Amino acid sequence: TYMNRSAGPVLGTLSGSLTIGATTAFFDLTYGPAIGTVAFDNDTNNNGVPDTLAMLDSFWHYDPDTAVAPGKNDFYSVALHEMIHALGLGTSETWSSLASGTTWLGTNAQALNGGSGANLVDSGGGHVRNGLISTNVYTGSAQEAAMDPSLTTGTRKELTAMDVAF
Repeated sequence: TYMNRSAGPVLGTLSGSLTIGATTAFFDLTYGPAIGTVAFDNDTNNNGVPDTLAMLDSFWHYDPDTAVAPGKNDFYSVALHEMIHALGLGTSETWSSLASGTTWLGTNAQALNGGSGANLVDSGGGHVRNGLISTNVYTGSAQEAAMDPSLTTGTRKELTAMDVAF
């Protein structure tokens, strides 16, 4: 039996055989994200003890509807970034098959980059290039891609056209 996932990132592949009686069936099954988990740091000062709610509130900006307060890290931006990782960006077999060093081989991101995939992937391999500017899909304004590896304190990142292309 052949099961096709259609489009979407491939997180892994299961291959093997199963024998029942005198019949052996061979299988190759690709799988993608179905269920994921995302965890957030509750020890912002790294002392080995979970922070109090007051300490967390002084570190994170939680309100997605207001501007990020100076000196705070935007929880929305971090949550968006980590959820996209859970979908496979930077973590899947599909990502690995399209990233070659700092070059991206996927046609959608190449098209947004003037037809070239050069210097689109971070040297660490699991993110888009640090500082990659794209168009915010909601506002149309320029911003760093949500999937670059950094977040400037006091700022918010939303989904960009380049994030979607990847």
